[in-house]
Parts: sequence; structure tokens; C-alpha cells
Amino acid sequence: MIIYNKINSFSENLSNRIELFSKNLANKIKDVAEKLSSIIESDNNDQNEYLDQKNKDICSNINEFSINQSVLDKDGSKCEITNMTKSSIEVLIKKKGKRGIDCKQWFFINNFNKRFNSIKMNKND
Repeated sequence: MIIYNKINSFSENLSNRIELFSKNLANKIKDVAEKLSSIIESDNNDQNEYLDQKNKDICSNINEFSINQSVLDKDGSKCEITNMTKSSIEVLIKKKGKRGIDCKQWFFINNFNKRFNSIKMNKND
């Protein structure tokens, strides 16, 4: 009977310890999950801020152009802006030879800036 009581006591003690350990482990897992979620959210916010800033940097001069504005191609030919978005410009490129055709082409603003220049207007014009 004494051994039986000791076994019961040990079993209860072990059950209590396991229950306490399980609660502590569950709380620690919950804390880690909350911290991880916070880190991921922070990283996403940082990434979104970085992308927004990059987009502003890339598209910083798009407001300098307007639809129907004439621009000069690298080869000196005159082209016309026909459409715009917040990061792209569509340009009407006139044919450059007898067999060529007029065409419209979209350019991201950074590619547009590499290929085209604004036509400076004289005050007398």
C-alpha cells in the first residue's frame, strides 16, 4: 500500500509538472510567434517604403512631360508624347525612311530619359 501511494503521488507530481511545462511551452511558442509576426510586418513595411521611394526616384521627372509634347529622339528626329501613366510614356515615333512606318511605343520613364530630350522653346516662338 505504501508503494502504491508513492507511485500515485509520483504520478500526480509528474502530471502536474507536465501540465505546467506544457503551459510554459505554449506561452513561449505564442511569444515567439508574436515576435516573428511583428518582425515580418516590420520587414514588409520597410520593403514597401523602400519600393515607394525607389518608384519616386525613378519617376521623379515624369511630371515634366505632358501629352502632345514634342521631344527629340537620340538621332535628332522629332517625336510626340501621345499617352502617359505614372511611370511610363507612350511616344509617337515618325517614320525615319521611305520604307519606314509611324509607330507608337511605350517607354518606362528611365528608358525614356535615356532616349529622348525635351525640346527647349525659345521665348520668340
